[in-house]
Amino acid sequence: MFRLDDEFLNEIGKGDMPEAEKLALLEHLQEELEERVGARISENLSEEQIEEFEKIIDGDQDTIKAFLDGLGDYKNDPTYQKFLQIGATDDSPELLGEYVSLKWLDQNCPNYKEIATEVTSELKAEVTSSKDSI
Repeated sequence: MFRLDDEFLNEIGKGDMPEAEKLALLEHLQEELEERVGARISENLSEEQIEEFEKIIDGDQDTIKAFLDGLGDYKNDPTYQKFLQIGATDDSPELLGEYVSLKWLDQNCPNYKEIATEVTSELKAEVTSSKDSI
């Protein structure tokens, strides 16, 4: 999956945009990417799964706690430890929400990484082909 940053803008020929325009474009593309990946992933999920994942994304602490309870000793999970290594605060709502969303996807949509890669490539091609009108 590619990163939405200055390097991406350089790749599509938009690296020389004014800073404010760069930030606005990157924000728009990030929102579009999240929407498209979410739509593609949800095609293979039940309504109950979609509702549960939306609660996790929205930070519903009861749903997050219930999911964590089913994981067991999550604090020794390498994924959880990576979050701590990059500066996340242990057991903060933000860390737990991010961690649980990744673990939920691993369990309920094991091909989500491939979907995300495919969608990001599609978006990049789309943006690249219309860069002159952006």
